[in-house]
Amino acid sequence: MIAKQFRSLVNFVKALVRQRSIMYTLVIRDFQGRYMASFIGLPWAFIQPVVYVFVIWFAFTFGLKSGNTASGAPFAPWLIAAVIPWLFISQTMIVACMALPEYSYLIKKTKFNVSLIPIIKIFSGQPPNATPAVPAVPMRRKSRRVKGCELADVFFMMP
Repeated sequence: MIAKQFRSLVNFVKALVRQRSIMYTLVIRDFQGRYMASFIGLPWAFIQPVVYVFVIWFAFTFGLKSGNTASGAPFAPWLIAAVIPWLFISQTMIVACMALPEYSYLIKKTKFNVSLIPIIKIFSGQPPNATPAVPAVPMRRKSRRVKGCELADVFFMMP
């Protein structure tokens, strides 16, 4: 049973590598179609996750007066580490579910591995969702002592 699942995973990766040029072209087209079709599409794709993180941080820090965690570490690294994957997963799950009807022309007219179609949507959604991770780099470099441990250690060992 496990060997069969492993074999199917290996076959999936082989198909992904074998059709990487087609996948690259389709990911670029999907990214352009999703974000460059409207006037504010591309800037909004990068601004929206940053604004979302800022609003949630502001609400928890100033509205609910919970700016630090129980250990005394700032709330922002914990928030960024939680919200970035959540935004990516929620947005890509929605668009990946609609990928098969959108790319039905590939299924009907060409010999294309159908299991690779949702991967197109997942890859094209990665750049905007990686934007809020940029503030994590200065946080890693400017670590400070927080009750016996480095802030960077707290940030990178979160559950």
